[in-house]
Amino acid sequence: MGVVPVVISGVMQGFGLGCTQVPLNIIALSTLARHIMTQGTAIRSLMRNLGGSTGISILVATLAQNTQTVHSRLVEGLRPDNPLAQAPYLTTLQPEHAERHRGAQRRGDKTGGNGLLRR
Repeated sequence: MGVVPVVISGVMQGFGLGCTQVPLNIIALSTLARHIMTQGTAIRSLMRNLGGSTGISILVATLAQNTQTVHSRLVEGLRPDNPLAQAPYLTTLQPEHAERHRGAQRRGDKTGGNGLLRR
């Protein structure tokens, strides 16, 4: 998937939210008396922020759970008795790559697991 679908969906979501929020604000605040308009605006803003935070929290929790589920499903078939996990389908590391891999693992142990991301 490229960048274009992500940009197009972001623009469409922004446009949709922009077209939705203004009428919702008008409907929510039009029935309030003038002297409590500021309190109504504050409560509306608070509820919008709480709803957004709750939605993002649920989305991140669901994403993490689904990522773990998919990862476990991908790895569950990788057993030593699986013929596709043996040579020639599963290639071993070349000697020069094996030493570099062991070094990255050692750095990862010392840095709390971040060694694979550093060079």
